[in-house]
Amino acid sequence: YERPTGFSFDAMRAMVHGTPLLNAIIMTRQRQVARFCRQNVVGRGEGFRVALKDPKANPDSSQQAAIGLMQDFFQNCGWERKARQRMRLRRDSFAGFMTKSLRETLTLDSMPIETEWKRDKRLGLDGIYAVDGSTIRLCTEQGYDGDDEIFALQVVQGQVRSAYTYDDLIYVPRNLRADVTAGGYGLSETEILIKVVTGFLNAFTYNTGYFDNNKIPKGMLHLTGNYSEQDINAFKRQWNAMVKGVNNAWTLPVMVSKDQESKAAFENFGAEQNEIMFAKWMTFLASLACAIYAIDPTEINFEAFTAGTSSLSGSDTEEKIAHSTDKGLRPILSYYESLFTDYVVSEWGDEI
Repeated sequence: YERPTGFSFDAMRAMVHGTPLLNAIIMTRQRQVARFCRQNVVGRGEGFRVALKDPKANPDSSQQAAIGLMQDFFQNCGWERKARQRMRLRRDSFAGFMTKSLRETLTLDSMPIETEWKRDKRLGLDGIYAVDGSTIRLCTEQGYDGDDEIFALQVVQGQVRSAYTYDDLIYVPRNLRADVTAGGYGLSETEILIKVVTGFLNAFTYNTGYFDNNKIPKGMLHLTGNYSEQDINAFKRQWNAMVKGVNNAWTLPVMVSKDQESKAAFENFGAEQNEIMFAKWMTFLASLACAIYAIDPTEINFEAFTAGTSSLSGSDTEEKIAHSTDKGLRPILSYYESLFTDYVVSEWGDEI
């Protein structure tokens, strides 16, 4: 069954692709998370590591070996260490996997992970893959074709390509809902931001059109004197050659009179572009989008909608940046930490 909403996965993806603001937010998070996609064997600083559940326990030699193997598994999204062979298997590095996965979850809140098992399932997992979240459709309790083990399908251009059991696919939305009409699908930030993005793009397009397509002249040149028609035409050609704007915008009209008492008045046909129409309005919309994504506008080099100074400025800048990170980046990292612990690491036993 499809998501119970008129805003489809394809519409969400198209909205993000066409909105620089949303791309800036998502790509900033991708770059921030990429710093944690490497092994951290010392236990300090950025990175990831596998550890025992009991923080006070000291791992023995067999547990240390298992931890090392698991960290290598995550680093290569499987047991294959050679990059060229991983390419043949269509398998990403951990950094590449997270880059794909983050865009799916921040765009669609649909971040499926396909789990590949060894031929003998008793030997465990062989690899993990990031799947296109827009192609996954959940099944009812009866499953697909009466097989209740199949809980999800991959549907590409209306055709069923794959059927997934609970062992083959990890599908855990980041923004869970108890709403029975949601059908198990998550709530994407892009759904919440439809009106905000529409307002931002309208202002962006209107502002761009003002420079690209506006033909209203800036003013009128009034010449006084006894000029011949030939002199006036020559002057017009020379003037327009020097000052005419892009796409012939703002062509200057010329009025000629024989004496100084003759006048031409210029009427303004449209409202002037002012700060509230663009700067403050777009700043307000950008701040709303950043609030939904729990990211500070200054992290994407955007002005915050506040009368005060930047929230990341001042003597305690480091503390403020850490506070901004706590609101958005840490919840994402915590989500992935729990996901990998529950669905991947747990396959190796109960102690790790």
